[in-house]
Amino acid sequence: MESSAYPMLFSPIKVGTTEVKNRVFMPPVSTNLADHGYVTDDLVDHYRARAKGGVGLIITEVVTVEPTYTYLPGDMCCYDDTFIPGWEKLAAAVHEYGCKIMPQLFHPA
Repeated sequence: MESSAYPMLFSPIKVGTTEVKNRVFMPPVSTNLADHGYVTDDLVDHYRARAKGGVGLIITEVVTVEPTYTYLPGDMCCYDDTFIPGWEKLAAAVHEYGCKIMPQLFHPA
């Protein structure tokens, strides 16, 4: 895919030591699809669709890092190891399409 108006848009870029396949980045957008902090199949499908559509880097919606503060009831969490399997499934889904993913970590205090 080429763009004469933005010739570098679909070329790789390095962010630190990580190479992203293009310069199409998805900013955080709240879906409220998690279940008590856990990644759901609907959430995986949502992000997989964006990766399949060509996004190079996805920055997830709010990810709570401490159990006392929840921003929205359907937000993802990562404050203990019970959340790891869902995150592994999510990462694998977007990696199928060469997309990178990073969480938007959230702690209000």
